[in-house]
Amino acid sequence: MVRKERKKEPKKDKSKADKKPVAEKKARLPKAAKVEKTESTPVAEMRSMPPIIEILSDARLGICFFNKNDEVEYINRHFTEITGLPLEKLAGKKLRKNALWGSRGQEDEFQALFIEARESGKNLVREHLSVGSGKEDQRYWTLNLLPQSDGKSEYSGMYLVIEELSDIRPSASMMDLINGFQQAALHHNDEQSLLDELAGILKDFSRCSYIKMAIVNKTGDGVIKAETGKEQGLWDVDQTLSADSINRIFEMNGEEAPSYRTNRGSIYLEDIGQVEDSLKGTLQELVVDLRNSYGFRSLAFVPVKTDSNITGLIQLANKKAGGIPEEVLDSIEIISDQLKVILDRMELQDEVRRQRESLLRQMHVRSAHLEALSERLKQEISERKKRQDEMRVQRDLAVKLNGIVNMDEALKLCLDTAIEVGGADSGGIYIVDRHSGELILRSSKGLSDEFLAAITLYDASSANYQMIMEMKPIYSLVDNLGTPTDDLYVAEGLKGAGLVPIVYHDKAIGCLNIASHIYNEIPENTRDALETVSAQIGSVITRIQDRKELEDTVERYSTLFERSANPILILDSDGKYLDGNGAALAFLECTREELKAMHVRDTLPPYLDENWFQQYRDSWERGGKVERDYYVWGKIKVMELVITSLPLEKDRIVICVGTDITERKRIEAALQRSEEKYRTHVNSVTDVIYSVDPDHTIMDVSPSVERLLGYKPEELIGHHFNEINLLAPESLPVAYDNLIVILSGGHIENSEYQFIARDGTKKYAEINGAPLYSGDKIIGTISVARDITERKRAQEALHKSEEQYRILAENIMDIVCLLDTDFHITWITQSGEKISGYTAEEMKTMPFDKL
Repeated sequence: MVRKERKKEPKKDKSKADKKPVAEKKARLPKAAKVEKTESTPVAEMRSMPPIIEILSDARLGICFFNKNDEVEYINRHFTEITGLPLEKLAGKKLRKNALWGSRGQEDEFQALFIEARESGKNLVREHLSVGSGKEDQRYWTLNLLPQSDGKSEYSGMYLVIEELSDIRPSASMMDLINGFQQAALHHNDEQSLLDELAGILKDFSRCSYIKMAIVNKTGDGVIKAETGKEQGLWDVDQTLSADSINRIFEMNGEEAPSYRTNRGSIYLEDIGQVEDSLKGTLQELVVDLRNSYGFRSLAFVPVKTDSNITGLIQLANKKAGGIPEEVLDSIEIISDQLKVILDRMELQDEVRRQRESLLRQMHVRSAHLEALSERLKQEISERKKRQDEMRVQRDLAVKLNGIVNMDEALKLCLDTAIEVGGADSGGIYIVDRHSGELILRSSKGLSDEFLAAITLYDASSANYQMIMEMKPIYSLVDNLGTPTDDLYVAEGLKGAGLVPIVYHDKAIGCLNIASHIYNEIPENTRDALETVSAQIGSVITRIQDRKELEDTVERYSTLFERSANPILILDSDGKYLDGNGAALAFLECTREELKAMHVRDTLPPYLDENWFQQYRDSWERGGKVERDYYVWGKIKVMELVITSLPLEKDRIVICVGTDITERKRIEAALQRSEEKYRTHVNSVTDVIYSVDPDHTIMDVSPSVERLLGYKPEELIGHHFNEINLLAPESLPVAYDNLIVILSGGHIENSEYQFIARDGTKKYAEINGAPLYSGDKIIGTISVARDITERKRAQEALHKSEEQYRILAENIMDIVCLLDTDFHITWITQSGEKISGYTAEEMKTMPFDKL
């Protein structure tokens, strides 16, 4: 039987002409995009497609998407190719009569099917719906409705998927075969079981001895196959069936199609013996083997195609005479067109199922994640509320502590707050004494007097003290604290305890202890709050201690300020008096209120002008020591001031510590007047006044020295006696001895020195000397030298004269005597002693009238 006479006009292959690159096929417009026509794309998609729709598009299935309002929102190009309906006719509209369906009955059937799928949520399939208005060239489809829902199980739209069956109207038996195929496709979840059933259906339909179906798998490196008949597994070549081996069966080698090929590309060998010599290649080998080994008399090989590519085959073999009926072969050819599509649809449904399961898993994971997130949020909200409560407690504590300056009151408030936060019922606060270093209990609550008496104080060597100095919080059962006082805690009936060091500036200054008679531990979720309260206690303790020390210091310095014998004045930078102590008020002869109302200008003497005040202000910047005259009630007083300038945030204060030197200035003035008067006298006297230091250096000398020795004072001051050769050698020992006597605190009177004048003449002077003091210290000698040169010369002349008269008197024979006013003999010649018989000494005691 030759099949060529059934050959029709070849159908135009639109798949190649309209085939788009992968990248172009995947390009989609966003959901709300307007419909546009482009030259490169016959039909522009109206919304982006999920991966499943791309798979359908690759399978050359027509796809139309209805939104939840049953309006067409999207069609792909295969839909237009199959139905011949452009997008412009369908976009945004519901399907109407004569728009798509061949008759009103078909439209009604579709509407009913659409409503059923939408309401049930199940995928529905119908076969053999036609296009057009009953014309002879109408085509038939397989129709699939796939309802869609969002994550909340709400209906969101419907996918209409169609596939073209054939260009001819099928017979009743062919319809039964097709329906059998479709029903089988609905009841199988995997390709192998489907192929097995389809092979059985074909065998029953065709009544052939042997049926074999083989489909290349998706990866192209193997086949899925099914066989029926006694000769199952008859090909050795089946072990290597692949896309290449299947294609080699149908290859033409560039020759015109032989008579045993149909217009659909099938190979039909009605009588193997008649045509086996004309066969070639793989086909000849296969046919010869089947005839010789198994006795087959007729064979048919029907290709399964995807687009223009052969992706499988259906083989029929019969040992009976008469070949394979034409209707069977036509039906098999129609079935072959749909076989790959059915398998692709199954794969698509598997993919849908996998995606749905994946989505369900994701939803489950998401749900679990949301539940975990919800639980975490609840915990976070709980923690946040707890932290807010803790922050509120801490804030309230900080506000209350802000105005407290009493240590006991502050510690009681802190301890109450810590016990409330920590869920305890008792506790205490220890503070390290700044002077003794001991750990002293300063506040307690909920503890017996006997227990408090045992734990009131810990010295620096105790284990409890050392534990606190480690600055690590401890939370434990009371009998596990590891201190010698654990037994005391147990005896007190305490169970759980917390020891939180009070730290300030990285130094432990105390300890916050809380304990419970009920619970075995301090809750973990309260410990951070306890440690925060502890930190607050540290700052409060330090603030109050510093304040107390400051008050003590202020009191101490206030006492010193008031009791100081030196006047102390405090001014601002403008010269206004701010305060002064009692000595300052006594100096200025005013009250404190009067002083605070005064300005520095109010105490300036009349002879000082404003320029002096500016100089005085400059001295405040420099500081240091100055003397200042004050005008007090018509009197001038003088104060020596030590000035200190202290900067403040926006100004500065000036502290002046003074010494009243008014009396000293009066004495100095009187002394200066006295010195001037003395200097006038010194300059006018003829005696030479000079002073010498312990090193025998002349410190000062009066101008009269020039009349005596011919030297000016400046020529002698600063020179040693030996340098200028003032004393004669015989006078030097006496002068040095006298210096030693005077420097030892003694005095010399009427000592005679022989000086050498500038011209070399000798001068005699009578010296009277005394120590020169500076306070209680002897710093040299002061001496007065009176010129006795003339007297010395007169004495020498008189001595010569007396000597001459003495010799004369001793040799004279007359009696000569001298009498005083009482007529006593003061002197008598030797002749008188001889004549009277008395000695001169005896006669000096005798009245003159007795002689």
